[in-house]
Parts: sequence; C-alpha cells; structure tokens
Amino acid sequence: MCGLSLIEESLSAFKDILEKHKIFDKTIRIKSEFEFEREGKEMPIEADFFDSKGFAFSNEPCSFEGSLSELLKVNTLNSNGERGCIAAAINAVMKQLGYIRATIPCSDEKAHECAYEMAYRLHLRWGNNINIGLVGYHDYIADSLIKKFSSKNVQISDLDVENIGKNMNGVEILDGKVHTKDVIANNFLALVTGSSVVNGTIDEIIDISGQDNKNRLVIFYGVTIAGINYLGRLKRLCFKAQ
Repeated sequence: MCGLSLIEESLSAFKDILEKHKIFDKTIRIKSEFEFEREGKEMPIEADFFDSKGFAFSNEPCSFEGSLSELLKVNTLNSNGERGCIAAAINAVMKQLGYIRATIPCSDEKAHECAYEMAYRLHLRWGNNINIGLVGYHDYIADSLIKKFSSKNVQISDLDVENIGKNMNGVEILDGKVHTKDVIANNFLALVTGSSVVNGTIDEIIDISGQDNKNRLVIFYGVTIAGINYLGRLKRLCFKAQ
C-alpha cells in the first residue's frame, strides 16, 4: 500500500478535528488492566475524555494520562499498544464531540443479539447464496453466520493461537497469518474485526479486497474502529454497543 496507512490518514483527520474544536490541551486518561497477552488474544483499552468513554481491543496494554497534544507526540503507531491507545482516544473524543456513537462494548446478552442482527441484515440484503469470510473469530457472530448462510458458505480466520484449528459448527478456524488473504479473496463479503486497525492488518485487508478489480465488499464490526471508521469512510456494523 503506497502512501500513508489508514490509521495515519485517520490520525491526520483527527488532528484537524482537534484544531477545529481547540481541544489539544484537554486531558485524556487511558488505561488497560492487563499485562502482555498471548499472540492474537485481545483485551480492552479504555479511554476517558470528559463524560465519554472509548474502547479499543489489543493484545498489548497501554496507559496514559495527559493532554491530547502530549498523547499524539508519544505514540508513534509502531506497536499494537500504541495503535490501540490512539484508537481508544479517537473513540472517546469523537463520541464526546458528537461525531460517533457505539464506543463501549456491549454485554454478553447484547452481543448475542447484535450477532443475530448482523446475520439477519446481511441475509435480507443479499439473500442465501453468498459466501462470507469472517476475519477475526467472534463466537456469536460465527454461529449466527453459519446458521443463516450454512457452513459451506462461511470461512473464518483468526490470529489467536488458541482458536486456530477449532471446529465451529462445521467450519474450521484458519490461521489468520496464513489464510486471511484467501478468506477475503475467495468470498463476496468479508466481515472483519475492527481491531485489525490496531494489529496492523487493516491496510492489507483493504488492498486484498480490491485485487483483480473484483471490489469485494469489506464491512468492519465492533467498537475499536468506531472513530477511524467515521474518519476513513468505511462500512461498520455495531448494533448494541453504547
């Protein structure tokens, strides 16, 4: 991918918003209550800005307290922790300013309802006979997609080493490092975890979707990409988050 990455482009647009609202000097607090996790295992990073919270998921922790200008100076976007820190901050700030919503993860019950609604809406729009790749395993989403579209029409890849190789209702969870390209290239639609903007895979995912001039459809899900989705004009599904 030539030029700036998606998160770099989004960060530039975010700085313009901060300048517009004159809030570079305002304080933000970011925390993650976990240590470094195993490869692919993601945990929440929470950002607090005035009355708003923004979350992002990462396999690396991040903590910060200070002004937004200081935050932007110390984060080089060279690690999952730094990208997670920035994504959470963008979510909290842009929610406070009224640009976005749905930045706080939903409860387990609501997550189940959200997954059902995702599958229902995709089916309503495109019918039974489409192939879907789920990039970033989520048990409720995987279950809903397989029930709605059948196991033969769904492929799944994930980076969490504890998920790889498992069988989900007739669909094997593939190694994301090896098979994500195929999961996107071989399917009409890719439903992709928003944490791809944190783990550094999002640019490749978008590039792959446009190969061969086929313009495969990519839709992101979850809270991590809420703000960057707005800034980058992407497509996102997240029905039950706050």
